[in-house]
Amino acid sequence: MRCFANLFCLFTDPQELLGAYKAESRASGRPRLMVTAAVAAGKRIIDAGYEVVELSKYLDFINVMTFNFHESLENFTAHHSPLYRGSRDQGDFTYANADFAMRYWRGQGAPAEKLHMGFTTFGRSFTLSSSDQGPGAPARGSASAGPYVQEMGLWSYYEICSFIQGTTVQWIEEQQVPYAVKGDEWVGFDNHRSFEAKAQYLKNNNFGGAFVWALDMDDFEGQFCGQGRYPLINHLWTLLEIGLPKEAPLKCSKRRGTPAPPLQRSACGVKGR
Repeated sequence: MRCFANLFCLFTDPQELLGAYKAESRASGRPRLMVTAAVAAGKRIIDAGYEVVELSKYLDFINVMTFNFHESLENFTAHHSPLYRGSRDQGDFTYANADFAMRYWRGQGAPAEKLHMGFTTFGRSFTLSSSDQGPGAPARGSASAGPYVQEMGLWSYYEICSFIQGTTVQWIEEQQVPYAVKGDEWVGFDNHRSFEAKAQYLKNNNFGGAFVWALDMDDFEGQFCGQGRYPLINHLWTLLEIGLPKEAPLKCSKRRGTPAPPLQRSACGVKGR
């Protein structure tokens, strides 16, 4: 096991693993396996946990988890995966956005072409505690669990599609992400429009690409959103100009009417040009 700054520990030394993959490739004649990592986006964890330059030497690409910046444990509403800082953000929350995280990893020595930004197919939800409904509104914890994922405060995109029927999706202009309110429930999520803003950001800054968290949170059977199968993931493929596969992405969840697997079970890597 190798540890970086006494916090971020790898059970296999990435340099050793890379060497083993190279040897296996030479022996088998097959392409070398890739060495990758999903890493934190929070400034404090980056500072305490990663030797960025050293780690970057051995990784083929680095997935920066630019989501879950806010959760329903907080007593106010906030989007969990904003592209930019909000005007209400103070203290450490000024770092709680994808733009800061990506630039900070690059500034600490990670090559831009190795950095992938996270795109989410889930939202974080809150229960409002006043008549205020915008970002920063008082909240009293998680919204109710969705009918399929069944996790308090976390809704899949296909659950959100059902929720937003009969209400208006709002747009946080300064952060380039949407939210919706119905009754006393508030949810911040990603949609086609926010994916477009984030994909353009990647291109403008010459970052390596994107990854999706998670396959089973998109509308994988196209039954809820009226946008076909995997509407967010397929839209991202188009935005990054990769070209759609002949078949839709592999279905990795249970059928409608049964709980989806936990969020942590799947993530999908999508590499841009």
